[in-house]
Amino acid sequence: MREVCHGVEAIFQLLFKELRQSTNSSEQNCQDIAARLANEVNRICHESNRIQTSGDVESWAKTLANHRLKQVLSYYQLGSHRGRVELQSTLSAIVYRYITPSQTPASYQARVTLIEDFLQGFYVEALNAFRRETLMPETYRPRTLLELAEYMAFTERYAKRRIPLPGRRSQQLLILRAQTFSQQQPPETSVDMDTAAEGGAPESDSTWDDAAIQQVREVMVASEPEPLESN
Repeated sequence: MREVCHGVEAIFQLLFKELRQSTNSSEQNCQDIAARLANEVNRICHESNRIQTSGDVESWAKTLANHRLKQVLSYYQLGSHRGRVELQSTLSAIVYRYITPSQTPASYQARVTLIEDFLQGFYVEALNAFRRETLMPETYRPRTLLELAEYMAFTERYAKRRIPLPGRRSQQLLILRAQTFSQQQPPETSVDMDTAAEGGAPESDSTWDDAAIQQVREVMVASEPEPLESN
């Protein structure tokens, strides 16, 4: 029988306290996000064979919680605009070598534009995954700066998830998506940043339609709804 993290409440209180002290968000907002993060940590601890056999589930839970807290606060402190730029830069660096335009020779700008197009679709997939894993309604979207920071931190972690492959190998989810996207690009493709890229892997649950792309674009470029801490 798998060991359950009995310190879920302690993890929640740790996260809630730090969010309240480090942000200007409302108490309810901090509670909601602390609860989602604590539930994610508990799920990971329960599902991970490595953690279950470590003999120290509580220590793992605290480490995972602190890592997620640090990520969220980092994006919060950057703000909506700089946070988006940081996330875009981080993910672009991961997929740069895997996305190549069909045109020959491929210019640097053509590749950058194609990467931006790909990431628009990936943000939709990440938002859908966030809703699914946190049991949020399909209509949920970040409304506050702290919620946006939570979403961006989740997107970074989601992109870096290791997917098992044959031969005891694994690869980051974002790279697998980028490889599929690149393979699906027909010759002479003209990339339009205002339209959705049909770049999802066939097994993807997400549909990268215009409405979804527009929703994520509005989330990612929204003005900062909360002031940052002066310190």
